[in-house]
Amino acid sequence: MKTSLLYFVKILFRRDSPQLCYVIFPFIVSSISLAIAGFIWTDLINLYLETTLKFIVVDIIIATIIGFTLWSLENK
Repeated sequence: MKTSLLYFVKILFRRDSPQLCYVIFPFIVSSISLAIAGFIWTDLINLYLETTLKFIVVDIIIATIIGFTLWSLENK
């Protein structure tokens, strides 16, 4: 398990596969962030994210911002 997780992380940060680094990694980070925020501020998250569709839209927006930021920092 530890070896496969390490292999997955190495794949994410390879330079020849930027789509993994700029697409999958931001979705993982934003999903984890929203899950943590849901545990901390349950009422706030329930107020804004009443449906799964809204949750997915917010997740895509956050992931896009993270991915674009990573891409722009890499291409400076």
